[in-house]
Amino acid sequence: MSNLVDYAKDELKKIGMVDSGEPYNDFATKAILDLIELFASQGHTGFTAPYVINVFSRLAMFKPLSPLTGEDDEWNEMKDGSFQNKRYSAVFKDTKDGTAYNIDGKAFTDDGEVWYTSRDSRVDVTFPYVVPDKPEYVYRNKEYDSDWTKCSDNHLPDMDVDVLGTSKDGDVLKVTRMKSYFEDAGWEWVLSDDIEGNYYHPDEIIAWMPLPEPYKPQESEEKE
Repeated sequence: MSNLVDYAKDELKKIGMVDSGEPYNDFATKAILDLIELFASQGHTGFTAPYVINVFSRLAMFKPLSPLTGEDDEWNEMKDGSFQNKRYSAVFKDTKDGTAYNIDGKAFTDDGEVWYTSRDSRVDVTFPYVVPDKPEYVYRNKEYDSDWTKCSDNHLPDMDVDVLGTSKDGDVLKVTRMKSYFEDAGWEWVLSDDIEGNYYHPDEIIAWMPLPEPYKPQESEEKE
């Protein structure tokens, strides 16, 4: 870690954060370098460094380290009668039906540059609930339907999770991201239900979305 401080200063300089003359930048740069210097002085190993970074990042963003339980002692009652989770303030519970939801579950973009949340960002949750590191990213534009997420380095599904993918040819496929030996990627798309293990290079799937929930018949249908 001896070179970490110099590395950080050089990287910050490249984006105009060092000696910028702007109060906000100068304040942020000092705060960042103070943290970097402390971290570099702690003598971390290749094992402890990523662990400390991960835990610190979650705590600094007020994200719990263990799943929310949904128990009564986790909630604060709001003026409107709803409940807000004490451990993660973006999770609420409706008093009418007891439904719990994360108001920051999705982030939207129209151009791939600016991201925002809205009323549509709400995602229902069940307990125990692991608060994700990041929201589900959703593209809203003419090229992609609002339920599809354009594939990019920072906007991919978790490994070994079945999703729907759109290929370059326009086919919709049920695929899974799995580790591979592609030198330029380290993972590949595999057809979820293909026993022969046919795969796609990462660039061949251009957008993805979670699998839809199974159809649940209404009570009136079950009685027929």
